This record gives sequence, C-alpha cells and structure tokens, in this order.
Amino acid sequence: EIAPSDWSSDVCSSDLPFALVGALENGATLSNGYNGYSPMIIDGTSYQNFQGTSYPWSNLIKATQDSINTVYLQLNQDLGPEVTNEVAIRAGYPEDTIGMNNYVQNVLGSASPHTIDIATAYATFSAQGTRHEAHIVASVTNAAGSVVHEASTTGEKVFADDVMADATYAMQQVVNQGSGTAALELGRPIAGKTGSSSDNKSAHFAGFTPQLATVVTLFQTGPNGEEESITPWGDYEEITGSTYRSEEHTSELQSLGAIS
Repeated sequence: EIAPSDWSSDVCSSDLPFALVGALENGATLSNGYNGYSPMIIDGTSYQNFQGTSYPWSNLIKATQDSINTVYLQLNQDLGPEVTNEVAIRAGYPEDTIGMNNYVQNVLGSASPHTIDIATAYATFSAQGTRHEAHIVASVTNAAGSVVHEASTTGEKVFADDVMADATYAMQQVVNQGSGTAALELGRPIAGKTGSSSDNKSAHFAGFTPQLATVVTLFQTGPNGEEESITPWGDYEEITGSTYRSEEHTSELQSLGAIS
C-alpha cells in the first residue's frame, strides 16, 4: 500500500513545512500570520482553501494545523518561492525533482517527488535538522566474516535546532488538533503533515516520531496512465491525506515498532 520509490505524485500541502522552515530561518516566528480568507487573488490568480473555507487572521501554527492555503501562499510570496525550494532540497528532495518551480503556488505542492524523497525530507525533520542519505542495505559481510560495505549513518546538519523545534511544534498541532488526528492512536508525540491535491488525485500523510519517519502516498491512474481522482471505498466519502492516509500511516508506524 506504500508507493514504490519510483512512483511520484504532487505532494500538495505536505510541502508547506518547507516554507515554514524557510520563514523561521529568515527571522519569522510562529506568531507571524496572515488573513486566511478564501478565495484570494494573488498575482492575478485566484486561490482557495480546502472546501473553500475562509479563516480570519491566523498565525503560522494555525495555518499549519489547518492547512490554510491562502496564508501559506502569502508567506511564500513574501519569503520567495525559491527559498521554499532550497529548503526542500536541503531536507532531501533532489534538485531535478519534476515540477519544482519558482511560482508562488509551489508551496502547495507543484513538485512531484518520489515517496522516498518525501520520507528523506521528513526524516531530516525527525532528526532535528540532520539529513541522512536513504539506504536499503545497512551492511554487507563476506564469507570470511569481514564487513565489506557499511552504509553511512553520520548525517549532515542542515537546519538549526531552534528552527526545527518551532517547526516540529507547528507540525505536532496537525496531529493534536488538525487534519492528522488519526495518528493520536500512537499514544506518543508525533508530528506530520497531511496533503491532498486538487480533485483528490493524490493523498499523502508524512509524519515522524523522534525515532522514525514514514510517508504514505496514494494516487490513482487511468488506462492511459493519466491521473484520476481517487475512487472512495468502504466508509470513506472521499480519500484525502486526513482520512485513509493518516490512518494507514499510524498503522505503519505501529507495525514498524515506533511504539511499544
């Protein structure tokens, strides 16, 4: 049920934390905010929040918790879309990620990274700013018992501790009070971000505990490989990052031993 590493899809609002980190690095605090009304015209283009919901002035905690698109679009406009991209690359996205551009809406997830790239980025958040390269094989031992390969786990510090502490706090509210409350079943501190693209063509939940980061991605393709809106099933009227994805993410963390 987890997308293979060679699949990619728009990550939607799972990219919001990159703008948040960029803003925090450039002097903003979680108390900064913007009006969150919807629709909102920015640079001649009309944007909406999920289900067209309007919000009053909201700080960056509230905007992260509730995925307020129009707040983050204004933040990204002031910050500079290129800064958001640079943070994503530092966290773990490849520089040649499909769809990565310098338009203001890149904060809403115009890029289409592979699921493993999203996991690498959120693992960097989990490690409080230390990036590690993803690997499958931890070590290789030959017939003589000698270790001939061992994956590096040293990592590189790419974000400051204070920036990560604030960003993590904001992402914890997604689980505590926002669209990722299904992950509360873990019974321990967890932070993350849900994401759903336009017309529910993809759904994500990226989350982390202090020990582990996982990302669950779902999308649907048509007979010719085109993107389709995800067909609901079971008790779900629609498939978004806050419904099935966050529930499966919680199950995945439990199965991987994130909780005792």
